[in-house]
Amino acid sequence: LHYPLRRQRQMCIRDSQHQILVLHKLHDLSQSQIAQRLQVSLSTVEKDLRHALNACIKATDRQNPDD
Repeated sequence: LHYPLRRQRQMCIRDSQHQILVLHKLHDLSQSQIAQRLQVSLSTVEKDLRHALNACIKATDRQNPDD
């Protein structure tokens, strides 16, 4: 699971977007908590999280074209 995601991540999303995705989905932090931890605005977290999630959806669609 981690290797394909990592390979796709390098092609599709920035490191900061990956970090936000991991903090939100794997560490269960709220967007507000992430903004505070990374010292960025809430709108930056929202935008980067949305971009990262969309990249994951697109990568999944490419891997499963029959679905």
